[in-house]
Amino acid sequence: MRQHELSDKLTEVVSEELKRLEARDQDLVTKIEQLERERSELRRPIGALRTLVADAQVADDKKSIGSRSLMETDDPLEIAVNILREKNSEDMHYKALTEEVITRGGRLTNSEPWTHLNFLMNQDPRFIRPHRRGYYALKEDYPSIKRSVGERRRKRATKPDIHRGN
Repeated sequence: MRQHELSDKLTEVVSEELKRLEARDQDLVTKIEQLERERSELRRPIGALRTLVADAQVADDKKSIGSRSLMETDDPLEIAVNILREKNSEDMHYKALTEEVITRGGRLTNSEPWTHLNFLMNQDPRFIRPHRRGYYALKEDYPSIKRSVGERRRKRATKPDIHRGN
């Protein structure tokens, strides 16, 4: 065989292998997307079941007749605290946290509910932004952090005027 014929055969074999690998890659991408959808669908019931287990433990600990369980509350801050406790010291973006709060029955009355929850968390001392803006965690999980990321420092009291003559 001539050099030209070998080159054509090699190109053909390589092209076929490339097509086979690209098809396999596309199959894997499709499977990964399907698995991610399934995982996403499982997260909600897992979160709800974790909350139920936590509620049962709290109810056992309190043993009080009149106390409301955590699942019965529609207070978005209490629900957010429970969600963040389930995350095991991980911070969470306020928009994702808002979606989860609404999924669990939290009532946020604003037309943009994430803005309302963000405002409430900024006012509540239990929450902190430990590493980056927009991501919240519980202060109890980060006791060494003194203030939230992006929080402005308080201005000092007015400085005494040392140039004023008395």
